[in-house]
Amino acid sequence: EEFCGSIRAPKSVLALYPTVDVGTVESVTTLSAGNAAKMYIGGTPKQFPDRYRAVNSSTWITPQAPPTMVIQGNHDTFVPPSSVRKFVNRARQAGVRVDHVQLPMLNHAFDSQARNSLGFQVVTSLGQRFLTDH
Repeated sequence: EEFCGSIRAPKSVLALYPTVDVGTVESVTTLSAGNAAKMYIGGTPKQFPDRYRAVNSSTWITPQAPPTMVIQGNHDTFVPPSSVRKFVNRARQAGVRVDHVQLPMLNHAFDSQARNSLGFQVVTSLGQRFLTDH
């Protein structure tokens, strides 16, 4: 029985400092990110490789994925920028349109500190333009 109708695919995606690879975050010590990853999965990547693979965004990339914009500070100490770059490259290789914005000298959640901060303004202006265009 269907209660809410069919699931509609998004027309576009805006991702801010996304955890695209929980396995990479598992090794991060900042703000206990690694512990959060282990608690979320139930253990380490060595203990549960299938679980980590299942929640890795790269596992689910297809050419049918919607246009995506990823915005991240290039000094993110919570979500390693290298993991996001790897995801972006894989998505592009699969034929997905990905706009990747790496902001210099900014850390994780750079846009949430103040409503009128430069980070907030970048996210809202670029994000609004991208979502309007797609």
